[in-house]
Amino acid sequence: MRVVIAGGGIAGLTTAIVLTRRGIETSVFESAAADRPQGSGLMVSANALELFTRLGLYDAIRGAGREPQAMGVFSQTGRPVSVVDSRQWQERYGFRSIALHREALHSVLSGALPGEIVQANRRVVGFEQTRDRVTVRFDSGATEEADVLVGADGLHSAVRTALFGERQLRYSGQTSYRAIADHVVEAGPYADVLTEIWGHQGGQRFGFARIDECRTYWFTTRRALVGERDDSPEAAHRRLSAEFERYPDEVRELLRRTEPASLIRTDIQDFAPLARWHDGRVVLVGDAAHATTPNLGQGACQAIESGYVLATELAQRTVQDAFAKYQAVRWSRAELVTRMSWRFGKLVGMGGPLGRWLKFGLMPRLSTQRALRQMDAIFKLPY
Repeated sequence: MRVVIAGGGIAGLTTAIVLTRRGIETSVFESAAADRPQGSGLMVSANALELFTRLGLYDAIRGAGREPQAMGVFSQTGRPVSVVDSRQWQERYGFRSIALHREALHSVLSGALPGEIVQANRRVVGFEQTRDRVTVRFDSGATEEADVLVGADGLHSAVRTALFGERQLRYSGQTSYRAIADHVVEAGPYADVLTEIWGHQGGQRFGFARIDECRTYWFTTRRALVGERDDSPEAAHRRLSAEFERYPDEVRELLRRTEPASLIRTDIQDFAPLARWHDGRVVLVGDAAHATTPNLGQGACQAIESGYVLATELAQRTVQDAFAKYQAVRWSRAELVTRMSWRFGKLVGMGGPLGRWLKFGLMPRLSTQRALRQMDAIFKLPY
């Protein structure tokens, strides 16, 4: 069997690692240049860390990032809404979450593959398939033959479009900014805490986590029209500084230590769950199959799960049986995360008296154990 993977992100690399370790010939084609910056930061949670442990990559990932000592949500005045000690998280799920730069995770995954597996500057634009083979087409006009094509090419997947047609994206009504600041919070209630601060105005949030000895990943959300853009990075930075002027000192300092040119702005979107993730010899994985909003910090983790399961099934079944088993194992979990994340984003984004009561009146009264039980369906693997 030969497998071609379109997309060299987290989903594509995870799939390739499992396939190559099972002796399956694999090629990964990434549309971007090899030296392209890999975004900002992310969280790798217990469900993904369990799979990386099985692959022998846990220690490398842990060494590349930082384990927060607690995870907390606060109001913009600093009042705690919910705080969970990471030791409690580890007792329940076996792992603490790890915050790290996306580039660091990408480096660990790339380093687990033979050097010739991943080829950059190779954009997959379509395919033709017969009963027995797939011909993969590139924007250069070149083609590659394979037994299986895996579409791991993200939210705007060309493989998904060729397979099922254009998919309407759902806009959440919010845009996000992300960056890495050359600063860490060393004292106070937010020191070494995976922190999210909810504004009193609907839709406004600011989160941050230390990723190494001297840097912090941060993100923020606010309401905006879809497609709206800033006049310049400097204008965006000034706007953010003004919007978060009444937030805790730590927030203002992180913004002050951020280079405007490093800001990444992304509209928060997903799409309604697909009924099928495969057809013939072509299959989707990661955001191409089940994009989710980032409200639960599960985008990368769900991509890792899907890549692992798909590759494991391909290594032990016929192609069609493997695809069917992969979707049977993963569809309901991915759909649950997509649904929960969308609803959570709507809840946190609510304004007015009702929104403030739900966030700052009701949620602090919910017990930690009750909140953890709700998370079990996500963080405890059923396979």
